[in-house]
Amino acid sequence: MLSRDIFVFGIINIGYFTYLEMNPRTNGIVLRPNAENKKILSIGSIKNFIAFPFTTAGLPIMWKPENWDINYTVVMAMSFGIYKFNDFLFNHLF
Repeated sequence: MLSRDIFVFGIINIGYFTYLEMNPRTNGIVLRPNAENKKILSIGSIKNFIAFPFTTAGLPIMWKPENWDINYTVVMAMSFGIYKFNDFLFNHLF
């Protein structure tokens, strides 16, 4: 079901961005201080971090297995792949 897929996609994203913010290697990607030193959601930083694995600088870094936990593409592909595999198993085999 498309609505369940969208819900799961949202949950995976929330979990991923929470993990990024809590990870000592990447904290400050999602929430950044503004001019008044209040933490705000930084959409630009999120977009740049998602695109970074596809840049010349990011290619040799983000595709190493030790960095897969912070690589958006890998996390989304693995998480959503596991979800769809489980969905297939439970809907077609049980």
